[in-house]
Amino acid sequence: MKITLYLLNVGHGDSFVLKYEEGNVEKWGIIDCHKPNPNTISPTLQLLIDNNVTNLEFICLTHPDYDHFSGLEEILKYFLEKQSAVFKFYEYGIHQSEITATLSSKRKMNAFKKLYHLMCELSQMNKLECISLSVEHNIFTTDNLTIISLGPYGKDLMNFSKQADRRLQEYELNKMFTEPDKNLLSIVIGIKSQSSNIILCSDATTKNIEYSLQKWRNKFSSNYKFDFIKVSHHGSKTNHHAGLFKDFSNHSKSFAGISAGNHYNLPNKEVVYDIIGQKVLLYSTNYSGDLKNMFSFPENNSILAGIKDYKIEEGLNQVSDLIPSLTPLHGTISFIDDGQNISIQTEYQHDPINTYLKP
Repeated sequence: MKITLYLLNVGHGDSFVLKYEEGNVEKWGIIDCHKPNPNTISPTLQLLIDNNVTNLEFICLTHPDYDHFSGLEEILKYFLEKQSAVFKFYEYGIHQSEITATLSSKRKMNAFKKLYHLMCELSQMNKLECISLSVEHNIFTTDNLTIISLGPYGKDLMNFSKQADRRLQEYELNKMFTEPDKNLLSIVIGIKSQSSNIILCSDATTKNIEYSLQKWRNKFSSNYKFDFIKVSHHGSKTNHHAGLFKDFSNHSKSFAGISAGNHYNLPNKEVVYDIIGQKVLLYSTNYSGDLKNMFSFPENNSILAGIKDYKIEEGLNQVSDLIPSLTPLHGTISFIDDGQNISIQTEYQHDPINTYLKP
């Protein structure tokens, strides 16, 4: 048995691909999918094409933020003629009209509507089964692997519903509005094999993570510590749960990954220092946020300091050889569990962030 979890470099967003191997059999699944450039194929789909994937065991959308769903329409369309089985599409279970009213721009709202309508069309054709996630819902299981949702967290869902109701009322009255916090809908995903534990925190709140950890520990009390942790919300301080790294990691034997982006100057340096203070080995898809001011390496870091436009920087992070050669950018991060050993491979083969930080 071997599992590989890819945390793809998609700029400011989340995209995971899971590959499960048992003998000569390969099974693939997707958790979130961001398409950073609307004019090119997404890194997620490119990975699947490069590996000649023709069938997906599952697609999971943790919550309806644009940087988590923008590549899913492309995925469904590509696999429509290739997929031999019905698509298993797991999602957050909130009515579409309530969601689209909360998206912050026409572009994002239209993208969500297109995805939603495609899902409905495929469902009517009996090619897609849309499944609302619930607490401890099995997303994918084999004899050696279990993927479950650890949420949603009820109090966060109630808060979102209240915010969305206010947003709808303001929208109908053409009033200025405050965007509801879609992170309140985030689903935390747990992945357990015979030899490793993984938690993907999406953009979950600290209360959601605390709730999810309680569920996980109750379910796996004898072996509950994580070997790989996806840091919540791109490393924001607001969503950082310190106890996750202190009490639920194997410290120097654990890895953490940040899907960094510059929309909100993330990751936050206090989050980075807290994680490495627990000796967890930290990796980041991009060189962004406070990371730009934290490294003693390289000396010619000032070349990058003048780049203020996050769109320019994200583009360079993804396609240029310059930034990977000058910084500890990791690009796509692959967590590998071959049944005996666990390891990390990165696109640009740099050491973890812990190695490069200033004293």
